[in-house]
Formats: sequence, structure tokens, C-alpha cells
Amino acid sequence: MITAMQPTGGTDQPIGMAWGWQTLQQTSPMNAPAEDPNYSYVHAIILLSDGLNTEDRWPAYGNGSQQFSGQIDNRQKALCDNIKAVLDPKTGKSVYTIYTVQVNTSIPADATSSVLQYCATDASKFFLLYSANQVITTFNTIGTSLSQLRVAR
Repeated sequence: MITAMQPTGGTDQPIGMAWGWQTLQQTSPMNAPAEDPNYSYVHAIILLSDGLNTEDRWPAYGNGSQQFSGQIDNRQKALCDNIKAVLDPKTGKSVYTIYTVQVNTSIPADATSSVLQYCATDASKFFLLYSANQVITTFNTIGTSLSQLRVAR
């Protein structure tokens, strides 16, 4: 079955976002390790996409070339809302930080993804790239922001 699969060029970002979120859960299917209650963690999801949402498991929503009726983006927005709604009881802030990266190398270029902008925790966490070479710099920027410590009193 796998060898019979053929690439269509379609993109389904919600699947990547859902699996990214699952990897941070301490429950099935990924079973992340238990966290030390004396330590403050940063839970980050980085969603990188090379295109707009055009593919879906329901062909009526997208055929790999285009999205119909906005259903894929709507499902992704609902997923992002659910992720952002998980609050830390100590701080009242969202547990998760979401970075989104659109690598727009298509000719002609795709439109800027409004759903990737929407899903990013804030505007500074959405990156629009026009060259694959920018991916390394962008991931270095994200890594630096995640590693910056702030001591608060």
C-alpha cells in the first residue's frame, strides 16, 4: 500500500498541529514523560508548512490543489483555539506557545496563510519565508527565544 502512494502536493496542516500537541501530552498515544512540579517548562509547538491547506481526508473539503469552503482552515482554527485555551493554573496564561512557519517557495507564490497567522501565539511567532535557506535562520531565532531565561520576582 505504501509503495502505491503518490504525492499530490497537497497540504493538511491540522494533522501536523494535532500530532505536535499530542507529543506534549502525558497520555496516549505519545506518553510524554512526567514533569517535575518544581520546574517551569516551556511547551512549544512549531508548525512548519510549505503551503496552504489544500488536502483533506474528506475530498469534499480539499482535493490537494485547492481547499473548498474553508473547512480545513476552520478545523485548524478550532484546534488552535483548543490548544491556546489550556491555561496554567499558577499563571493563568496559556500552557502552550505556538510558532508557525510558512515557507512560500511556490511560483507563483501562495497567499500568506491567515490560519498560520491565527494559530501563532502572537504576531512575532509567525514567520513567512520565501526561501528554504531561511529555515535554518528561523529555527535559530525560535531556539534563541525559547532559551532566553527571565527571572521574575
